[in-house]
Formats: sequence, C-alpha cells, structure tokens
Amino acid sequence: MSYDIAQTLVAVAAKFPERTGLIVPCEKGCRRWTFGELQANSARFANVLAEGGVKRGDRVMLMVKPSMEFVCLTFALFQMGTVVILIDPGMGYRNLLRCIGSVRPTVFVGIGKAHLFKTIFRKSFKTIRISLLAGPGFWPFAKSLARLAGHAGTEYDMVDSGRDDLAAIIFTTGSTGPPKGVQYTHGIFSAQLQYIRDYYRITSYDRDQPAFPLFALFSTALGACAVIPDMDPSRPAQVDPQKFVKTIQDHDVTYSFGSPAIWNVVSRYCLEKKITLGVKKILMAGAPVSGELVERVKKIMAPGGEVFTPYGATESLPIVSITGTEILADTWPLTRKGRGTCVGRPLPGIEIQIMEPAEDPVKNMRDATMLAPGAIGEIIVKGDVVTRAYDHNDLENSLAKIIDGESFWHRMGDMGYLDEKGR
Repeated sequence: MSYDIAQTLVAVAAKFPERTGLIVPCEKGCRRWTFGELQANSARFANVLAEGGVKRGDRVMLMVKPSMEFVCLTFALFQMGTVVILIDPGMGYRNLLRCIGSVRPTVFVGIGKAHLFKTIFRKSFKTIRISLLAGPGFWPFAKSLARLAGHAGTEYDMVDSGRDDLAAIIFTTGSTGPPKGVQYTHGIFSAQLQYIRDYYRITSYDRDQPAFPLFALFSTALGACAVIPDMDPSRPAQVDPQKFVKTIQDHDVTYSFGSPAIWNVVSRYCLEKKITLGVKKILMAGAPVSGELVERVKKIMAPGGEVFTPYGATESLPIVSITGTEILADTWPLTRKGRGTCVGRPLPGIEIQIMEPAEDPVKNMRDATMLAPGAIGEIIVKGDVVTRAYDHNDLENSLAKIIDGESFWHRMGDMGYLDEKGR
C-alpha cells in the first residue's frame, strides 16, 4: 500500500479533470487551473526533475512563493520519493542559513530572489549539486523549469512510498527557541489529510482560502479548490484585509485556515465595513485565540458558520480542537477567571496526558509521573499525526520524545491540565 499523498492528486484529477482546482491572484485579476492541468503540470515537473538528475531520496530545498509552481512542484517531488525541505523565510536570514546547513539539501529549486540569496550565502548551500529556477525570469547556472516543462510528458510513473518513508522536513517557527527541522513521513501527511477530511468535514465541493501555504496541498488532495490569498504568509499581521476579503467573496470560499493575527485584522475590517462573509468554517491556529476574537469572527460569518481553533505544533498537528460556540458558552468565562485557555478535546485516536514537569530527558514512560485531572503539568501526546524525530538533532530528540513500548510520546513544551470534561 502506498501512502504517498501525491496519489490523491492523480485520483482527484481522474475524477474531476475539468473542475477548477487552484486560483491564484495576478496583475490582471487571477489565474485558474483545473485538477487535470495541475496533475499534468506536476507530471511535467517530475519528468524534468528526473531528467535533470534528481532521484529518490534527494533532499530538495523548495523556495517558491505560494503559486501553481509551489503546489505542482511539491506534488511532483512527493511522486518522485524525494524529501521536500520547507522553511519559513520570515524566521530571519541567520536562522534560515543555520536551518539550511543542518538539513544538507542536495537539490535547490527556487525563484530568482532565492537564487540570489543562495549566491550571496553560498557556504550554507555547499551540499547542493543541482539548481533549478522556478517561475519566470533567468538565472545563471540554473535551468528554467518552466521552459523545460513545456516539452515534458504529462505522465509520470510514481514511486511506491511507504508509511514511514520520509516525505518532508518542515521547520518550527523558532518562536520558542532555535528552529528545528521536523521529519514528516508520508504516513504523517496521510493521517493529517484524514483528520482534515473527516473531523472538519471538508469535501470536494468546498473552496479553501489557505493562509498557510502547506494547507493548499491538503485542499488539492481533498479535491477542494484552493484560492491563494494575495498576502505574505510570513507576515500574517500585515495582511491587506480588503484583498483578503475580496478573494473570499469573488470565489465563494467556504472555509479558511489562518492565524489569529490574520482574522484579528480581517474581522475588524469586516465589522467596520459591515461585511458578512459566506464562509462556513474558519480555522484559527498558530497562536492563542481569545474569546473576544472568536466572538468578533463569528459576527462576520453568516448564520450557521462555525469557528474552530485546532491546537498542536509543527511536530504534531492537529491533536486537539474546540468550536467557537463552546468557547463562548463554556470555557471563555473560565479563562477570564484565570483558569487558562481551553484548547479542546483530543481528536479521535489521539491520546493526551499531563506529566509531572521535568527539565531533563525522560527516556521511557516508566520514568514519567502522570498527573490527575485538574493538576497542572507538561502536556504530552501520542497519535498518528505525531512526528517521530527532528532531523540531525539527537539532543532535541532526547528531550522531546518518550519511548512507550513500540510507540512513543511527544513532549509539547506547553503546560496545561485536563478538566473534568476531558478537555
């Protein structure tokens, strides 16, 4: 059985070849691609990359803006069995260089500005043996993917990827310490996709406006059209609310996943302009969500709309969730009394426990002390979406992972408690 998330695009393209799968803003309005075109472009990119010497197991540094190229290249690389490296450029160039050096990429695919960055700081890219230019323009010593893809075939024989095969390395933001590369297997992506589809009930009839670029891949995999917002995803608080709202309205977006910083700006704008959005689901994650923000966002949604605030981290997402309705009716009054921010109940199949805090590594669950409901301690989690390891970082692995027989627990790095309702 193959766990490769790229097979979902093949299936969606076969079922809905003429249905719009991706909408991207441009100078003259927007560009659209059908699912059939996305799969064809993905196959073209895979063929070009393979002919250029990229092979299974290569570590591919992808520095491309949210776009058709980002979506199709990522699926192409998954089809090939390579390891996609994704780093948030908003972490600052020093952290960025340190992260690149730690993962030792062998292939570099990026836009012109990324190639300039690579040229200036070439020491951090010394392991690169193949460089390719994504998008328009020209760069010396880097062949243009767009030009080569124009003559490439539209079919590609996908490799068979297992559950534990490495698919990507995604870096933490660095908000709680130095950024760390998290190893994502194909099984992790498959489990995440299942939660998004089943728990949040996302279907092929939905339209998503993802403020996190990676979530455009999940939308595409589910057969939902992804509408890329006109914004810098590394600076969510600087979103232009007028542009963000316009694409939601113009393309009948039904759900959106973004940070609280985005919805803080957008909700204030909509209330000021007396705008009601047609979205049925808004998912906010990446930072604590206050009851005031939930209330404000619900005011700009049509009747029947709901807010969700999934909890997790780069190492494990999603693991817990709660609705805005429950927050306002039940938990926010307690939060205002100093009881902490309630992040909800574990998703089906996810186990959460509260452990007595420990500064040193806890090698085995036999060495850990679990606390009763109501007692504040360290949050630990186990489940199919919990990643097994940081890349090339034995020290952090020893601090974050706890062996439990054939499985393991992850230490979230957050403090919390379980209430009498299991939240």
